[in-house]
Amino acid sequence: MTEHKQGQDEQDSPQDAGTRGLGRRAASAYQGAIEAVFAVVITTGIGYWLDGRFGTAPGFLLGGMAVGFAAFFVRLWRLRTLMGEPPSERDGDGRKGNGPGTP
Repeated sequence: MTEHKQGQDEQDSPQDAGTRGLGRRAASAYQGAIEAVFAVVITTGIGYWLDGRFGTAPGFLLGGMAVGFAAFFVRLWRLRTLMGEPPSERDGDGRKGNGPGTP
């Protein structure tokens, strides 16, 4: 049998919860960045393929790049608003302030 610390499963410490929150924020940031980069790569590739198919170089390539960069910008903007302000700017109770004694 393995030993079990009493109360360990009942509640995590606030520090553990904060670390988990930072991990989730970092994972969301990486996911958003990857989605934004792939938006540019995929739309540029589609534009390149369409130019080869219809002989319209570089029209569809440039159009695909424009659409990809627009999607890139929109995705990063949404990610920025989802992330909000960094947790370091918040008090322990979740309110924004300059310190524990800030009303």
